[in-house]
Amino acid sequence: MGCDYTAAFTRKGKVCPFDLMLKSDDYVYAFGQLGFSQEIPSNVILVLEHFVCTLYGKKNLKSVNEARFALPSQHIAPGKRGHPLDCFAEDCFVLILTRT
Repeated sequence: MGCDYTAAFTRKGKVCPFDLMLKSDDYVYAFGQLGFSQEIPSNVILVLEHFVCTLYGKKNLKSVNEARFALPSQHIAPGKRGHPLDCFAEDCFVLILTRT
């Protein structure tokens, strides 16, 4: 019995995200809104996306997709193939938030 899965942000653990959340009333409010209904308000999604971007050192970005693209791009020369996440019809972050 029990759960063998422990959620944590990659290479961030649990304490760092929690401390970051506590530094912003907007983050605390957004996380507090999760679980009230299956529909997540768009303003809450925007705040949570900014939280994830900030957590990974990309405070100037608002989109998780942009941050996911920017992180590996720091170590790889820019290419001419375009944004690799443009092929997704829906935002990856929204898919993660709404999965059941």
